[in-house]
Amino acid sequence: MSWVLDTRVAPHVTQKWAASYLRSIKGLLLHLSERVEKEGELLFNDNQVVRELLKRQLERIADFDDEVWMDLSSEIEEALQKQWRKPEVYLTVGSLEEENLCYRRIVDSLVKAVHENGSLLSDEVTNQMHEETIAYLKEKIEKEKDLYDSAFSGRPY
Repeated sequence: MSWVLDTRVAPHVTQKWAASYLRSIKGLLLHLSERVEKEGELLFNDNQVVRELLKRQLERIADFDDEVWMDLSSEIEEALQKQWRKPEVYLTVGSLEEENLCYRRIVDSLVKAVHENGSLLSDEVTNQMHEETIAYLKEKIEKEKDLYDSAFSGRPY
């Protein structure tokens, strides 16, 4: 498709806005081709990593009887115990994404809880939770940047 756009369409585009639209379309096609190649493996691997993070965070907060930590503990336990798909079923990107979105919502709740209610925990636990979660998020960004860098770096118009 990119070749057709470059060789058959682009030479006939004379307006600047049309050329800008064409470059945007090419960038999105490049992004989609990267996603098709890499997204399934990224999601599969991230689900494993974030599950381990959530298990460690659960161990830290499970014994606290404050409502925010009890609710978060229940949410983590439920997500970790859920059977996201039958073992014999093909792992679709959609099913991996559904699982990953659940974990990401919990990580968001975890970040918010640490910032708003971290004082209910010991400083050591709060710092460990914060540092591990931030390290996970930085690693996730680094792993996913290939999905976006090639597609969205270059001339914007």
